[in-house]
Amino acid sequence: NTGRYNNAFLSAYLSGVLPDGSLVYVVDARLIQQASPGTLQRGKTDKLDAGRIAQFIHRHHRELEPWQPKSAPVEQLQLLQTERRRLIRQKRQTETAAHELELMPQSPARALSQKINRQMLESITEHVKQIDRLIQKIIADDDNLRQTSMRLQSITGVGPVLSAALIIKTNAFTVINTPRQLAC
Repeated sequence: NTGRYNNAFLSAYLSGVLPDGSLVYVVDARLIQQASPGTLQRGKTDKLDAGRIAQFIHRHHRELEPWQPKSAPVEQLQLLQTERRRLIRQKRQTETAAHELELMPQSPARALSQKINRQMLESITEHVKQIDRLIQKIIADDDNLRQTSMRLQSITGVGPVLSAALIIKTNAFTVINTPRQLAC
């Protein structure tokens, strides 16, 4: 699974480009590496990796669940969550830069940089809030997602962000049903 890069392949699968009855497995690379330690290494090639992945699927396909597409709302949530994570990383980097500027001597360059950082932080914060509102709207507009989110948030320590992340990770609890599966 290479994140957004596998979307073209998965779209082809959904549109029927692959032969009927074809099964697709989306497997975390860590599982493949754990199953055959020492086989995934530096200097690898796509051809070697493809062979190792095929061997892994051949050996373990009975234990694996074939990939199932996510519902449209969960796909939207995943896209928004990815964007939210990127913004949070960007915010941390900007906060670090702002802190480092505090240690520099006062100058016009420092003042301008501080102003730019403040504006960036305000903008990022607002964008994260917009994403959070849209995530909550998508969940509220879908009966199943709303009920799942409410059940999750009834657990102490689970709020809207973690609830949405769990819904995305589990495809609204349709592909991951046990704590062990969630932990992997």
